[in-house]
Amino acid sequence: MRCLMGLKHRERLVSFVPPGGRMLEWGAGGSTVWLAQNLPEGATLTSIEHDREWFYEVANHLGNGGRGRRGNVRLLLREPTGPLGANATAAEDDPTNLQPFIDGADGERFDVILVDGYARGASMAKARTLLNPGGVVVLHDAQREWYDDAKSLFAARGHMGSCPDYPGPELWWGTNIGDVAFRPARETLGHEQMPVVLCYFTLDTPYADEAKKLRASCERLGLEHRIVGVRPRGSWEANCAYKARFVEEHWRAIGRPVLWVDADALVRRTPDLLRGVAADFAVHRALGWMFASGTVFFNQTPEAEALLVRWRERCEADPTTWDQVHLDAAWEDVVRERPLETLWLPREYTFINDLNDAALAEDPVIEHTQASRRFKATVSVASGAAEAQPVYPDDLVAARRASRARAGGHAQAAGAGAATGASQTSMRPRVTMKPEDLPARIKIAMVDRLALECVLCGVRRVALYGAGRHTQEVALWPLRARGIEVVAILDDAPKAATLHDIPVVRPSGLDEPIDAVIVSSDWREEQIAEAAAGVFGPRGVPVLRVYRWEARGVAAGA
Repeated sequence: MRCLMGLKHRERLVSFVPPGGRMLEWGAGGSTVWLAQNLPEGATLTSIEHDREWFYEVANHLGNGGRGRRGNVRLLLREPTGPLGANATAAEDDPTNLQPFIDGADGERFDVILVDGYARGASMAKARTLLNPGGVVVLHDAQREWYDDAKSLFAARGHMGSCPDYPGPELWWGTNIGDVAFRPARETLGHEQMPVVLCYFTLDTPYADEAKKLRASCERLGLEHRIVGVRPRGSWEANCAYKARFVEEHWRAIGRPVLWVDADALVRRTPDLLRGVAADFAVHRALGWMFASGTVFFNQTPEAEALLVRWRERCEADPTTWDQVHLDAAWEDVVRERPLETLWLPREYTFINDLNDAALAEDPVIEHTQASRRFKATVSVASGAAEAQPVYPDDLVAARRASRARAGGHAQAAGAGAATGASQTSMRPRVTMKPEDLPARIKIAMVDRLALECVLCGVRRVALYGAGRHTQEVALWPLRARGIEVVAILDDAPKAATLHDIPVVRPSGLDEPIDAVIVSSDWREEQIAEAAAGVFGPRGVPVLRVYRWEARGVAAGA
């Protein structure tokens, strides 16, 4: 019986099942037959199927009355109560007539649950009540965007790209939120091996002192490391773009798994999660979606090599774009082609004191001091040009938040695609819609991105210029969520004394000390920015814009 799941996907799936463990599968088929033959000793499989004819077809291939040759399978038929939506479309996820199928294992507990049938969203919601502590839920065809909401019910732990023997589907796995018992799959050989810490710093810059601290932290923990000085390349972005080549060259020379850590970081605890890990690649997603390339792991595997090569090609074709943007795009390229296995690192592996929970502050694994926010201007060539800031497309943010590549193809980035021969995703500022026409969620995300940079640059007290709907519905709450104090709302003709308990004053009447003024308007940003600059420029207070924002202005004013 043909198995509609790639071999590497099946192997990773079965690796989560402990000896004597219990596994549940929604949607029987060739995978059921394969699992029956490959589960660990003493492990059992319960497989629930909704289609009567297919149920008997699977039972016939299993043999032994549908129990499998090893007697380790329980095959259950739970038929729908009405018509179903078309297979492999969003309509198949409608659970209306599939409650017997969804509730087929109600009240039981399992170590691993595979969701691979109809009504996957509802099945995953049910899986939350069926998982044992430390249990893993696995979703096949995870590239389908209509499963995004269901995946958000869990803590994403890993992802595997397309398999060459059955191309297209991606695999995703996660655990119940708050369950800390999960351990990623380990290599059978060299399972105690720790990665070599890699880092370079630019000579004759303040980063040299930061790198000394990083080296000392590695030596204190007995971690093997390669921390070297390199010549500056003229700008902060160009210095960062060299990262991909540096990592690739040392990855090849060392012949061991490597862990890149930025020079302005400290290893506080041994990164045991990466000891002998089987994943090809590991990274933390800041804000739940953005690749944080300050801590990045590459294993000694062909898939890791493919990612390193694609990352380096992209960085060298366009060294002015942030290396983490190129890493994200390279990841998307590779997972469409190969079964690249990604481990999503928890926040304590990319800990930033201002941005993470205070509970982690006492015990992070790798702490990033964000010295780049202080030193960026020092190591960059003063050109007078605005720093290139990435604007991530909305569909990319949604896809990364759901731990998948985007649906559809890639756009060609100017220059880079021709240089590398690879599909390129442009994440430069190319917004063609007017700000006022953007969806509210995009506006909020753009305010949040500005708020994040403000936090990193030490901007803590701001005034919002604009007392209209944009301030009330878009700008105020993301700023407050980041811990930024809005001390005043500026308006040329105040209609009320306060707004959400914040004083509303004329710009000329603001006496409170502030770190910056943020223009809060989606349709008059240009005019308001000019007016604000006239009032606050002479005071040395920077004016920040949400929809056309230059980060260097923040750093200079902070």
